[in-house]
Amino acid sequence: MAPNVALEVLDTVEQARRHLKSLEEVEKRFQEAKGQVEGFKEAVRLLVEELGLGEFSEVDESLAVKRLFSMLEHEEKRARQRESLSFRRESLRREIQKIESSLKAKEEELGGLLARYGVRDSEAFEQKLKDGHELERLRESHDKLLYGITIKTALHGLEEVREAFSSWSLPELETALTNLDIEHDSIEKELQAAHESLAKLEVEIKRLESSTQVEELLQEYHMLRARVKELSRKWALLKFEEYLLSKARERFEEENRPKVLEVASGYFSTITGGRYKMVLPSHDGKGFVVVDKDNRRISASKLSRGTTEQLYLSLRFGVMSICEPQEESIPVIMDDILVNFDPERMARAASGISQMAKERQVLFFTCHPDVAHLLASQEQGAKIIEMS
Repeated sequence: MAPNVALEVLDTVEQARRHLKSLEEVEKRFQEAKGQVEGFKEAVRLLVEELGLGEFSEVDESLAVKRLFSMLEHEEKRARQRESLSFRRESLRREIQKIESSLKAKEEELGGLLARYGVRDSEAFEQKLKDGHELERLRESHDKLLYGITIKTALHGLEEVREAFSSWSLPELETALTNLDIEHDSIEKELQAAHESLAKLEVEIKRLESSTQVEELLQEYHMLRARVKELSRKWALLKFEEYLLSKARERFEEENRPKVLEVASGYFSTITGGRYKMVLPSHDGKGFVVVDKDNRRISASKLSRGTTEQLYLSLRFGVMSICEPQEESIPVIMDDILVNFDPERMARAASGISQMAKERQVLFFTCHPDVAHLLASQEQGAKIIEMS
């Protein structure tokens, strides 16, 4: 049953209950009046018997007639009241029958609706209506999102979107994700501000309904609503793009992790002087373990600070090996990355940097002359350039 129909039925039932109660009160007063009339009749009879026709002249005739006429008029008035109450009772009875008939029709209509939608009661019917509205809302959101993706990416279908993002490098994905996060936060703040402005505007519109500014405020209100709608659509697109980029990043890491760890293992072995020979991912995929020369596996969290720095330097070297175009070497710039190493670790790290310099140009900036000379001693072609 529709909510407005249900309310109408409930209102009709309540009116019927009030009419029934009123009828009972009328019936009660009727019975009281009837008792009074009967008592009055008995009193008249007793009076006539008491006075007697023969002795009637002994009493003040005028007073007796007036009293009898007064009593007669009173009885006639009560008779008219009884007739009116009887008519009222009959009207109420017909009205109750009409209400009961209407109620029965509404119940039959409700039963038909419940059977039509396959539910047993009104609560289930209301829930089904809510589910239908939610499904329609989700379909509309889905259509808008797909339309936004097509407009935003100029691609058709999710497969083309995934294929387009799969060719991105890790730095490009990270940069895109960072930019999306910034833009997403900005849009959320702007959306929140728009909602707040919209709420204030609705209050102001109600206050100024009779003002000449109503038209201007209504125009601003509709502009803000359109802005909120546009920001909501843009926010949904950004969330979807963020999801696609995160999936592309996961795919990129999954495909390139073996090569990164292979290269990092070589550098780590060189930098640590052969104490460790391999770098592997942890079981949960969120960290690393290293394998020493005795084939023991050690979590990166168990390593000393110096060895940990050597490990992550090796991992950065491994990432560099995949973040460059094919058949083209990209120069590597380092800025005093050895300052926290002790002399032994510094010498081994310099050996690893020398190994990298055989494949690509390395520009190492340092303010420590001993570090510069150490690196120059590791590579014959190294040049020290002093900058003023």
